[in-house]
Amino acid sequence: MTAKQFFKSNVFKCLVTLLCILLVCGVFLTVAYAFLKVTDEERLNRAISKIYGRTVSVTALDVSKDDAAQGRATVLDGYKDED
Repeated sequence: MTAKQFFKSNVFKCLVTLLCILLVCGVFLTVAYAFLKVTDEERLNRAISKIYGRTVSVTALDVSKDDAAQGRATVLDGYKDED
């Protein structure tokens, strides 16, 4: 089979078609992921609204890393309910 015959064959046409579909789907998924990405802050707000049953605004507290006790658990993040 020569190169000219290969480029005219059904195998080549199928490969090109599949590669085009893959490329279009990849671009679509990349764009959709950028629009539908959920941030950590939005996840936190959703979880808090499930607990309170309404939308609650919260602010992050400054948690000092210097106050770590020896052999005890430490607080990494803190949030305050503003309502």
